[in-house]
Amino acid sequence: MKLEDFKAKFKVNEQMMNDVLSLAGKSGIKFKEAEYNKSKNYIKLNLKAYIARSLYGNNGFYNVLNDGDEIYQAAIKQFPKALELEKRKSFASK
Repeated sequence: MKLEDFKAKFKVNEQMMNDVLSLAGKSGIKFKEAEYNKSKNYIKLNLKAYIARSLYGNNGFYNVLNDGDEIYQAAIKQFPKALELEKRKSFASK
């Protein structure tokens, strides 16, 4: 399976999440439902990213992680503006 297919098709399911919760409990981490619910999507994203790392290396990890990172996505959208500002700066200094 190619990385793009993995990103599109692989989903962290409830059984995987339950396994993580079980492992956390065995490690002495107390379950706090409100915190879990707040972090659930972040945990799923990280699980998927680490599975991608196992299959595709660091490229897979960061590809998955960055696709789900709202701050990263917002920053990427700013690049055209930054390039335009750089052009203006270069033009103004001539």
